[in-house]
Amino acid sequence: MHLERLLGVDRLKSDLDVLIGESWRDSKGIIQTFRAEPMELLGYQLTEGIFTGMTPGFTLYALSRHRQDLAEKAFNAFPTFVTTSGNVTEDFSAADLLPLMPIYDVTGGQGEIWARFRAWEGGQDGEAILHYLTGFVPDAAAKEINLSPNLPNNWNSASYTGLLAAGCLFDMTITERADNRREHTLAFTGDACNGLKVNIRTATWSCGTRDICSPTTTVTAGGAVLAQSVSGMTTFAVKAGMQALIVAESTLAQ
Repeated sequence: MHLERLLGVDRLKSDLDVLIGESWRDSKGIIQTFRAEPMELLGYQLTEGIFTGMTPGFTLYALSRHRQDLAEKAFNAFPTFVTTSGNVTEDFSAADLLPLMPIYDVTGGQGEIWARFRAWEGGQDGEAILHYLTGFVPDAAAKEINLSPNLPNNWNSASYTGLLAAGCLFDMTITERADNRREHTLAFTGDACNGLKVNIRTATWSCGTRDICSPTTTVTAGGAVLAQSVSGMTTFAVKAGMQALIVAESTLAQ
């Protein structure tokens, strides 16, 4: 987000497009951060090089903001990277996705190099998944939130509870009513929610990531219309205890 403000969205998207052209691994669903060249590690042949455990998360975060056409594939790749207990190792063999741990000290004095289980990678990757699903970007100083939720893999609905921004707790539910109609319900709790600004990017299955149309979006609360938009991005202000219904409807371009 800071780079977007510093360099501009167009510059970042352009740079990302170049990186994808050079390093996108379609079969793995990642942008490989090291060159995919053969190398050897203690006699083990790394035929396609290595990548770090943060690579899947960095990939998904970047694609969810600037290349939605590839983001779902990156999201779906995560089960191939994590262990059965949900851990993410520090470094992988790019060819077979095996964890790499060339040094291990059973006494614990030196530890593992590279670490097989590390909260750094797991936490960063988990945050990227949440960002892809919700598009949640809080700005506590400005008392503002941005949302651009996704329903991947033809999901009919998704719910998220306990999201927090500037002291304001809120829950979000997204429901696909039809190919061209999606509803978002946002429920806000606490006095800290008064005056919170919400910017939400809406989509429908028929518009979605293909960018061929923008849905007509209407925000209501208590039966009153708070905002309307035909651009896909809608802004409204929150009152404590408010439940807002955001309805997005679209017509496919001919």
